[in-house]
Amino acid sequence: MSLFSKLSCLSLTPLLLSLISPALAQLPMNQSVSFDDFLPTLLTPVESQAYQAIGQEQTLELAQKTCSALNSGQTLEEHVHDIAQQLVADGITEEQAQAIGGLSGKVIVAAVATLCPQHTTQLQQLELPLR
Repeated sequence: MSLFSKLSCLSLTPLLLSLISPALAQLPMNQSVSFDDFLPTLLTPVESQAYQAIGQEQTLELAQKTCSALNSGQTLEEHVHDIAQQLVADGITEEQAQAIGGLSGKVIVAAVATLCPQHTTQLQQLELPLR
């Protein structure tokens, strides 16, 4: 990974973490809500457009990877960093970072809340960077 890629990843990781914060306030009290029903309630209009472009299948794949990573002992911060690295490797632009980063953060929250709620305390204990 080039120095530019490393710097891009370092700046994208805090962005992803900061975009998780607003979604935490919307964690469902009803544990019977599905991922597919909960995720759209978290999204801004720009993130909704990204969701439509990326598709339900890819977002569900990220949600499942999130739970697998947490189940295997990876911390949420490590997982977010891995996602940031992948986005940088995929060539995400600065303009796309807000929408795709926001969507990714919300997918993580929705995944934990609905697919692997045993990790909810990791969400609640995140040390989120100030925006």
